Amino acid sequence: MEGHGYLLALFEEIAGAGLEIFFDRPDGCYDLELAHHLDHHGGLPDRERDWYLRLRVTVTWLQEIHHLDSHPLDTKLEQGVVGLTEAMLELLEDRLRSPNPSWLRYWRRLGQRLCDLARYSDAAKDFRDWRECRSQDDLSDEEASKQSNDRDQGISRAPW
Repeated sequence: MEGHGYLLALFEEIAGAGLEIFFDRPDGCYDLELAHHLDHHGGLPDRERDWYLRLRVTVTWLQEIHHLDSHPLDTKLEQGVVGLTEAMLELLEDRLRSPNPSWLRYWRRLGQRLCDLARYSDAAKDFRDWRECRSQDDLSDEEASKQSNDRDQGISRAPW
């Protein structure tokens, strides 16, 4: 799994972590009628805070390595993940009523700093350049194959 598929899977894993215990029954089936127990449950985000950093850095990395215009669904996913992570962080701050009022600011600043490191890293630039070179090679291969097929009409060619 790669790219935006990874981002979606990561988000779903983090958002749903631990929720299965609410639906488990002794017979091994899940009881969806127990959904009302989810009220006031945040799962993993209640216990850990690295989810915020993982999601924010993943979004930034994906934005930096893409050399082509993003697909609208990819952009929507990125915006949704960022919006939900920010909202969840605020919800947890309100719910946990941290004794330290700078807690929310700390996590946001740490997230921004890590995103800046990813955004301006040589690794992101090198990876983006590699992807661009690779896609140009693919386009060149497709064009050469098309020209060859135009000359060789009627001849069956193996895909390799």
